[in-house]
Amino acid sequence: MASGRAPTRRAVAMLDQDGFHTQPWIRWRVKYGHKGPMVWEIKHLRFSPVGADGLPGEPLDLIAVHDFVNPTDLKFSVADAPEETSVQFLLLVSFSRRDVERCFQDQKSEIGLEQTKGVATRGLNPRPILSCLS
Repeated sequence: MASGRAPTRRAVAMLDQDGFHTQPWIRWRVKYGHKGPMVWEIKHLRFSPVGADGLPGEPLDLIAVHDFVNPTDLKFSVADAPEETSVQFLLLVSFSRRDVERCFQDQKSEIGLEQTKGVATRGLNPRPILSCLS
């Protein structure tokens, strides 16, 4: 079954691209957790993936991070941010997913939808939403 999307490349294979593998790890204090500051080591690469037609695509940012305490736990983020976007901002966005999900959870509970597991809007019953807005 063809989906129309180009086949994805494994992030680990991209580590050898453009000297990414030889690039030194840089330590960043990403955020404060319940045990104190979370220190991660990162590598950043701006690259243009090659499409199925062999031409370079839009430039993307690849960020590989691992915990300073547990370096075997490797995580990746890919962003299509503008070129002038700082690595610090990319890390902020990458590590704020829990905060965003918590906001959605709080808002759902305020309008009585805390037990709703709907992903699409058509799965939601509009009656509680309309009663909340009125």
